Amino acid sequence: MHIAPLQQTPLPQLHAAFLLAFADYLIPMQLNAGQFAALLLRRGWQPDLSIAAWHEGQLVGFWLSGIIQDATPATAYCISAGVLPAYRRQGLLRQLHAMLCERLQGQRIKRQQLEVICDNKRAIDAYHQLGFQQQRRLDCYALYQLCPPRTPWPVQQEEHPRPEQWPPEEWLGFPPSVQNQRNSLLRADPPPRLLTISQDACLLASLALFENGDVAELLVHPDYRRQGMASSLLYAAHRSHDGPLLLSNIDGHDQAMHSLLQHHHASYRLSQWEMLRNSDLA
Repeated sequence: MHIAPLQQTPLPQLHAAFLLAFADYLIPMQLNAGQFAALLLRRGWQPDLSIAAWHEGQLVGFWLSGIIQDATPATAYCISAGVLPAYRRQGLLRQLHAMLCERLQGQRIKRQQLEVICDNKRAIDAYHQLGFQQQRRLDCYALYQLCPPRTPWPVQQEEHPRPEQWPPEEWLGFPPSVQNQRNSLLRADPPPRLLTISQDACLLASLALFENGDVAELLVHPDYRRQGMASSLLYAAHRSHDGPLLLSNIDGHDQAMHSLLQHHHASYRLSQWEMLRNSDLA
């Protein structure tokens, strides 16, 4: 078995290994090549901090990493970790992580973060053995039918929003998960559409919508909440998209968002644990 950084690995080879590693996953993870590349881009993939295992020339395991921008302290993020079925239960994940820790030590990065589906007990146990601990629950929903807002607000759309058109991140009530952080959304290709509500040229609310129906951000100015703006944005997004809206990784303590989704009869999909590991690196 040969374990080394992924710096020179062709993306098609990595994509093929990803498909094999997640072929029996709890939820479908069979992304096409474009979707896989978009996932890596949005999550800030760094090949030099990603580790892979090869056996007789085949890529059989991987730990794909990025760095969470603006995190204090500096934090490495596990985008995805997987091992092909025939090579599991051989300590390969531990070996991949050990080499990653060596490289992180060279950059003096002491904290690591990842998400794992709450029902995936085997994976949670494996990450516990590597020193990760659950921090918060993140819930995922789908919206198939929406109630028209009682007080509809006019909604505008911007196909390619500029950074200055986004609302202040201070409107956030809870820290977003890594893929929904503002840096991740601005990095995404293709970018999300921005649906907005303004009054007297002042932005009051916005919703970031990807072409697959992923609602990555829904924000309302703190002084204008409970006036139907969030419902107006969701309703407009649903009418503009052919399919359900997907809202992923909502903080389990975000009562306002959960109440909004309950009002619109959202269907629960799954929950993930956000897990952290703090090391004793000098």
